[in-house]
Amino acid sequence: MSAERIDRFQQIAATNRLALPPATLEQIARLDTALQHWKTPALMREFGTAFTRTWREITAPLAPPQRRQFAALYLAQKALAIDDVLRERSLTPALLARYPLALDRLADTLEAMPDPYDFDDELFIKDLRLVLGLGVPAGACILDIRSRMGGTILLGVARRDPLRVLRTGGKIPCFRLYLDPRYREAFNREGMIDYYREAGELLVHHPDVYGFVCKSWFMDPQLERVSPRLAHLSTIPLSAGAFVITRKASDGDRARALKTSPTRRALHEAGKYEPRAVSLVWPREGMIRWAMAQRQERKA
Repeated sequence: MSAERIDRFQQIAATNRLALPPATLEQIARLDTALQHWKTPALMREFGTAFTRTWREITAPLAPPQRRQFAALYLAQKALAIDDVLRERSLTPALLARYPLALDRLADTLEAMPDPYDFDDELFIKDLRLVLGLGVPAGACILDIRSRMGGTILLGVARRDPLRVLRTGGKIPCFRLYLDPRYREAFNREGMIDYYREAGELLVHHPDVYGFVCKSWFMDPQLERVSPRLAHLSTIPLSAGAFVITRKASDGDRARALKTSPTRRALHEAGKYEPRAVSLVWPREGMIRWAMAQRQERKA
């Protein structure tokens, strides 16, 4: 990390430390010992029972502003140790090159002190995964490098690779896509090609990972018809070995699919489009082959 960023996070830590009771500060070390191992497959909000319990025990006596200050202090301290964390994650040069901007955005967030910003807030959770080297900035979106499968996704994988599911007891790590509004400007075709390529390149260094997963309405192949500008999200993976698992959309899925597009809303009202909840699964072999081909094209 650059000296300028070190100074910035040290200042954030110092400012928030002053607002917290000494008894609270003495307990921070408990959090690091309570964290589950980073290779444990887990969904975005899962850091292990011990970590979650310890966080809530420490912050329960604090007033809401102090809880935000505690969150900012902890993230600033973890950001100051990020270089050692990233070395252990075996990240590619392309992904490492994205961390300076991500850290600047994190510092902007901590200096602005959002409200809410605590363990129950999604923005904080994404920032916590960033400094733990679990939610990696990859251009258009976040690349979560140790997510877990469950439900329909695990069943879909089991149909294609039953021996692997049996060997692992269903605890198969995968890469997973998460959106972050701070990366919205890169959420376009070129940004997603970079994202997919960098995910595929990283899979080479993580042989225990099954592949890539994204569970969202926007992975629905129907978008090739109703929202062509978003069709690349699924057509690129599906042309290179991915498969989809489809289920009926929930009210939330439907609302998200229709929220930002008058065209999709009109088609839905006319009975010509029904949003679906789609899980796209891209096994590692196909994604790696595609990523290597993309790398060669960039060199040509």
